[in-house]
Amino acid sequence: MKRTLFVLALVLIAGLAFAEGAMEIREIEVPVEVETIVETDYFPLETYPEVPEEIGMIRDDAKAMLSLEQQQVIATAFRRVYQEHLDSEFNPGMPYGGDLVHFWWGRDVQSYMVSQNVGINGDSDSEGWGMPRLAILAMSPTGTQAFLIADEFLDLFSTGRDDEHGGNGPDGFGYPLTDVYYTADYKAQVFSKGTMIVEDGVAEFIPGVPEVDATPELVGVVREDNVEKYPEGWREAMSEAFRREYHQAQLREFNAGVPYGDDQVHEWAGRDSAPVTQNFFGDSTGEGWGMPGLSIMAMNPGRRRAYIIKDEFLGMFHAGRSDSHGGNGPDGFGAPLANEYVRLGYRAQPFEKGLMILEDGEMEFIPNED
Repeated sequence: MKRTLFVLALVLIAGLAFAEGAMEIREIEVPVEVETIVETDYFPLETYPEVPEEIGMIRDDAKAMLSLEQQQVIATAFRRVYQEHLDSEFNPGMPYGGDLVHFWWGRDVQSYMVSQNVGINGDSDSEGWGMPRLAILAMSPTGTQAFLIADEFLDLFSTGRDDEHGGNGPDGFGYPLTDVYYTADYKAQVFSKGTMIVEDGVAEFIPGVPEVDATPELVGVVREDNVEKYPEGWREAMSEAFRREYHQAQLREFNAGVPYGDDQVHEWAGRDSAPVTQNFFGDSTGEGWGMPGLSIMAMNPGRRRAYIIKDEFLGMFHAGRSDSHGGNGPDGFGAPLANEYVRLGYRAQPFEKGLMILEDGEMEFIPNED
């Protein structure tokens, strides 16, 4: 269900709008148009018991600016992205100074974001605003998905731009639009005002959001024989998650292509895992089930996000495990818990049943401890 909430307020914001390490107080007349994509009839329950209970808690002054539905969307999105990083061998850390989710106003609509500062005992290498290990959970207040800003990206986010559009935080860069992604030459993260790129340890900012192709109409369409498996609201949420991931993959410089044989979203029932999936023919170097260029978009119904299995990870997903818990697809691995990432010189992708690792051209699967 889409609904638009118009909020016109004259607000006095005392928040984490940092300027050279100081707290800045701004008086802004802010017309905020909030388009909320939520399913009020059916909202899938997402529970993340490993995530500290403080993550996603919203400050009272921010609650006053948000509908109850959007508060739920934001809180869930913050907890989900935190769990994704735990699953990806990265601990974001505890909230700095008991920080809660708050608005961070900038000079224009592209600069409005909600964020929460974490990093106590965390893994971030940043020292933004003089805070060791700082990382920021952030998203557009009108969005449905949060992202983490950390390491060199957070350093640049705190330093700011040196052009005429300068300023740090969302003033200079906007809010994040993607996770960090990796190419053969650099790693990058897309924001609403451009792309940060880190190459050979040096960070730079390229203004302007990359142009991408339109998402094909079939992306996210639920196959007719699966329609009755899911309540109507959940089908809408599922379709939105698939379309959102397709768009974000393009921003991350990966073109999933077109649905293989006009494939549509369907359940892939394993013996103890039943993700919903859709097959694509595009830029993946993976080949499985006799389909070159195959990538699979898959979603655990317990999470409100789809992920992409591609390249060598798709190859292992097809080949299966050789141990006593063998089998390919969800039988052997379950649903993905995040997109692939890079740690300490290897690439990896977490699944419900363990971790796929690609190192020195060799794939390995490390199952969860029983």
